[in-house]
Amino acid sequence: RPMAGTSFRLYFPIIPITVAAKEPMIEADVETMATSNGTGTVLIAEDEANMLQLLEKIFLSRGYKVLTVSDGQAALDIYRRHKEEIAVVLLDLGLPKLSGRDVLVEIRRDNSDVKIILTSGYIDPATKIEIDSLQVMLLPKPYTPRDLFKTLHSLPQTPPRLNHESAL
Repeated sequence: RPMAGTSFRLYFPIIPITVAAKEPMIEADVETMATSNGTGTVLIAEDEANMLQLLEKIFLSRGYKVLTVSDGQAALDIYRRHKEEIAVVLLDLGLPKLSGRDVLVEIRRDNSDVKIILTSGYIDPATKIEIDSLQVMLLPKPYTPRDLFKTLHSLPQTPPRLNHESAL
């Protein structure tokens, strides 16, 4: 029927010219970071397919070798097969089959020196305390490539080794 239904009005703020002028500086920062090439192999464990592909492209464009998996069990299997060459693990906590938390515990039980960055949209306070005690870096979602590489470059050179009794 005519004139029946729902109407919507959308109002968008006008962006001041001064804010728009600052954006190229941000892009220049990202470009500067893109030119600093990395070395080594990165294992990316992420269950969101689009995010996994994007992360792979980002790391490849910066000179890293990349291994990608979409579940926790595959992450652990690939890590164990390639642990001598993996320099960094980018690990989502919310993985299927085996949680990112469980993958972290298993990797640390191997007494590995690998650097680990945990990503998650939400982490409960108890898990956050456990992560902090392991000196593992946490990168909250959503994050930008700049956030990712800033976190990567701030990782300690040698993470703490854990004995078999230590676990999350």
